[in-house]
Amino acid sequence: MKSIVIRSIKDVLSWEIVKFSLMIGIPLAILWIFLGYIFWPVMVSFAYKSISWIPFSIVKANGAFITLFFIWFQAVTVSFALIMAFFNVPIYRYVSKRRYEYLIISIIAGLAVFWAIVIVLNWHTLFVGIEKILTWFPFQTVDEAISWLLAIFLVYNFYILSFFLLVLVYIDPFLDAMREKHYPDLKSVPESSHIAVLGTAVRDAALFALFILIFLPFLFIPFLNIALQLFLWTWLYKESYFLSVCAKFCTKVEYKKIKSHKFSIWMIALFASLLNFLPVVNILAPFFAINMYFHWIVKQKERD
Repeated sequence: MKSIVIRSIKDVLSWEIVKFSLMIGIPLAILWIFLGYIFWPVMVSFAYKSISWIPFSIVKANGAFITLFFIWFQAVTVSFALIMAFFNVPIYRYVSKRRYEYLIISIIAGLAVFWAIVIVLNWHTLFVGIEKILTWFPFQTVDEAISWLLAIFLVYNFYILSFFLLVLVYIDPFLDAMREKHYPDLKSVPESSHIAVLGTAVRDAALFALFILIFLPFLFIPFLNIALQLFLWTWLYKESYFLSVCAKFCTKVEYKKIKSHKFSIWMIALFASLLNFLPVVNILAPFFAINMYFHWIVKQKERD
């Protein structure tokens, strides 16, 4: 599994995939910002109603937790933007294209770890400070502020969902490119069913949207919210991306054998889903999942 992860990281960091991810991710982000603006009152109202039954003490405590997470996210994004604004030209000039991609990802990962350490080391001071600030405002004001944050989480999750679906549209040429690059002798299976893949993806997308709306109040429980969010992303990627790769390269007999490795299938989706917590890098998560499934499935076919 370690070699598969390393090979997939190298593949995903190639300029072709990064460029393609940006071509999908940036317009999609603009679209969801526009849709979020249009439907903002509806989403805030829904979030407000979903937490209206929660006692103020819980709203205050968990509101501080969510606020700290939002601060971390913004700190990573803003600091990365500042670094690129001041140093992108010399970096691009003196660093090769291949190393440039690794360097950018390393900078983002480093900033994510750095700001996480800063917040953890100052957790008590920041948490108590934000909690105290929240007590200065009336319950309705705090409730509305938290509703805004939850509405942002809703928009982000629907962005992830639409990215997940859009990548499936281009999965065939992507897999063909990966096959030509790594396994030129690998043949496609003529009996593959794209209808089954599409049906599974639509079903999972609908259920994911439903689960996000149902479990929105649970985002107020510290650590459970992160675990729940990670589980939903993992579940979303697991079936559809695995089935998409298997449908193209596996016979029905091979599919049944490989599908029995449930732990590996879940772990691949989990690794890819972790990228959704990182700003900018999140656009690579779907391709990372597909790439890992591709290499892993080929290895399983070779063993059998």
